[in-house]
Amino acid sequence: MGRFVLSARRRWAAIGAVAVLGLLAGAGYAAVSPPVLTSNALVVLPASIHDTATQVVIAGSNPVLTAALRSVHPAVSLRTMRNSVEVKSLSPSVLSISAQGKTAAQAEGTANAVANTYVAYVTSPRTAGTVQARLLSPAANASGASLPGHLLVTGGLGVLLGLLIGAIAVIVFSRSDRRFQSGK
Repeated sequence: MGRFVLSARRRWAAIGAVAVLGLLAGAGYAAVSPPVLTSNALVVLPASIHDTATQVVIAGSNPVLTAALRSVHPAVSLRTMRNSVEVKSLSPSVLSISAQGKTAAQAEGTANAVANTYVAYVTSPRTAGTVQARLLSPAANASGASLPGHLLVTGGLGVLLGLLIGAIAVIVFSRSDRRFQSGK
């Protein structure tokens, strides 16, 4: 262990340089892939609905998502919409429509667009077996990791990984150093 510490002291600049590269890589990754924010809208169903699973499927169906696309800004594809929206039943009479976005406004706007489109779709007289659903709570206050926090975590992990790689490199290169092998 003493030899390693002596070798590491001699090579502190190399370890520091690799740690700085790790910090830059972590911060670069955080900047390229920012954290995703999530927002939820709640829809209440009448007590007469006994099969909320069907309503979950309808809320996440192509007709509802396609109609909601017109209200989503910036515009996204149906595939992106499908990947960013999750519909689930919180109780026999409440559906949660969650949406993810790069910004709070995008997450909230998408969740509200899908919730409003679902309500309009199932209450439409053209829909067989209309359901008197209504918006209980619009999406607001998107939650998720903040960009500074995300930068701090990924940058910190980059530094730790850089230190580890630098220390391993010092060990590997020191083994071939004759002074390290002779103990001087």
